[in-house]
Amino acid sequence: MALFRSEVLNHDFFKKALEDAEQTKFVEVNEITIGEVAQIGLQEVLPVQITASIRGKEKVFNWIAKLNSSSESASELGKDLNLWKKEDYIYTVLLPNLEVISNSLKLAVPAHPDLIHSEETEKTSALLLTDLTLAGFEPAVSTIDLEIGMVELLVNWLAGLHAHSYAYFHGQSDRMPPSYMIDLVPLAGKSVCSEDGLLDLVKSFQPPLEDYASRLKSLFSTDAYAEICKKVFGERYDKFCTVCHGSPWMENALIWKDGKEIREVVYMNYQQARFSQPATDIAILLYTSTSKVLEKSI
Repeated sequence: MALFRSEVLNHDFFKKALEDAEQTKFVEVNEITIGEVAQIGLQEVLPVQITASIRGKEKVFNWIAKLNSSSESASELGKDLNLWKKEDYIYTVLLPNLEVISNSLKLAVPAHPDLIHSEETEKTSALLLTDLTLAGFEPAVSTIDLEIGMVELLVNWLAGLHAHSYAYFHGQSDRMPPSYMIDLVPLAGKSVCSEDGLLDLVKSFQPPLEDYASRLKSLFSTDAYAEICKKVFGERYDKFCTVCHGSPWMENALIWKDGKEIREVVYMNYQQARFSQPATDIAILLYTSTSKVLEKSI
């Protein structure tokens, strides 16, 4: 039995998860296997396989675990940025409610992992999610040459999230997003002390995004940046505001191919989700993941 971060991913944690998933107390955990760890932003993501006896019958479960970073400094920064709170809110509150209202809207909720179990202590935080690679999805890569058809799939997924979230928050006049979902000037350096701090963060925790970091540096150098952020990303209840993914670049997407053709996309990782105008997501997607040639053709 291979174990990683045993203070979190241990027998008791998985027993509780299995009890939630199978809706029974008759659970015995037989074996826990932990896969290779990947760094996603300030979180650690790893596949897990659980062999257990459920009501006396052996079953195998394959899930994805997301944990706060084992690095103390990175974990503290994640708390300061409310990364865990945002993702936990999306999985435990927003997505379940969107599923409920989807029938009345007659509009399917965009595909997403389902939450199996979540747990938080003073030192650690963990989410256990379904593994979409078992359904044939695979990670998109930053080097993929985006064509207009792929951009349409990505935008359609985002539009579904925006539409459902808008319906949820505007369905009741007193329903508001939590305060940590509202960032008046996102990515402006406020939450990480400086623009340089944000650039270092992007480079150190997600090396494939170094090109994105260079684009950020160029953007930060413009005098109009802060004012644009306030107008576009800000708390504008008089405008069309909804929950946005916040980081819809290719590294956060999964794709499903029919042969060589990409047919479906799914966005993962809601650490930077925020309540703002939908243009936020579209601008970030186009700015970080498309070529100048494609941008001119759109």
